[in-house]
Amino acid sequence: MRSPDALGATLLHTATALLLSSAFWACGSDNKSDADASVDLDGATVVDAGIADATAPDSGVDADLRMTLESTGLYSDFANQVIAGDVQEYTPAYPLWSDGAVKRRWVKLPAGQTIDTSDMDFWTYPVGTRLWKEFATPEGLILETRYMEKQGPNQVDWFYMPFEWNMAQTEAFEVENGSMDVLGTQFDIPSLRNCRKCHERQPDFVLGFSAIQLAHENTGVNLASLVADNSLSVVPTGTSPYFTIPGSANEKAVLGYLHSNCGGCHHPLSDVKDTTNLRLRLEVGGLATVSATTIYSTTIGIAPLLSGLPGSVPVTSLIEPGNPEASAIYVRMNLRDGSGGQQMPPRGTEVVDQAALAELVMWINTLAE
Repeated sequence: MRSPDALGATLLHTATALLLSSAFWACGSDNKSDADASVDLDGATVVDAGIADATAPDSGVDADLRMTLESTGLYSDFANQVIAGDVQEYTPAYPLWSDGAVKRRWVKLPAGQTIDTSDMDFWTYPVGTRLWKEFATPEGLILETRYMEKQGPNQVDWFYMPFEWNMAQTEAFEVENGSMDVLGTQFDIPSLRNCRKCHERQPDFVLGFSAIQLAHENTGVNLASLVADNSLSVVPTGTSPYFTIPGSANEKAVLGYLHSNCGGCHHPLSDVKDTTNLRLRLEVGGLATVSATTIYSTTIGIAPLLSGLPGSVPVTSLIEPGNPEASAIYVRMNLRDGSGGQQMPPRGTEVVDQAALAELVMWINTLAE
């Protein structure tokens, strides 16, 4: 499938062995394997494709025949990277961990259309919605921009394409099959098929552009601006920022992190079947107190189904108050390559988020009080 702004022909891409080995930045976008099976937090096995259907970018196709990022409408002046006037930048309140990548995000909502927010936890976006997500090194080298466009009324109508930038930062071409070690870094662009594995666990595909993630008063698009622009079919009650995660700064950090990094799969509408009813996606109706959140009620003192996790202390609960080493969520957040599919999140990261892990340890120890 191709975007109407791109070529209509379906191309068979030949992969070449273009691997840049001098890694100067340890950042990955997925595990480096052709295929892997991850084990869900409650013990269910989930089989996933690896980061690429081939081991190299789609460089075997004539560049003139490949879809470009320029054709998606993100820029009014691509050469100077000037964002189009009808495209708005936004930032989630709790960004997904991407191994230190610097990210920017934009959205373009079709004029005169509203987002169906009758279910405030799971929005349905109007046909014509477009979103972009850019990944760059801390030094400012852009590696990848991902593009999504809703071309019809159903989830299957979402068009998705990752684009890889060149070193000169003058072009960005589609890479359906993914790409490894982009521009000499350890950043990997996932294959189109693998990208969809997270997004398709949402009723309408989108991650990060949602009620709780936009419940802030930072610059760019947020709930207040969407309300002011009449972009929501149902307006949240109260005043901006509307949906505030409860608790101390530490509790907010942990709940927000689990919501953004784990809640995309661990929610009632996902195809990940949680025998223990593990729900790590916060719900707008359950934010009165920390103990009222689904994260609290489905993890504290709940025994995991998965056994045999590494460590010197037996794992007894998903969250064991006062004992991080006995908590499955802590142990699995602290795993990466070589974990046999036990790391969490199962994809999109090759480096442990030490700051988030420290917040989790503080929270678990506080629970013992």
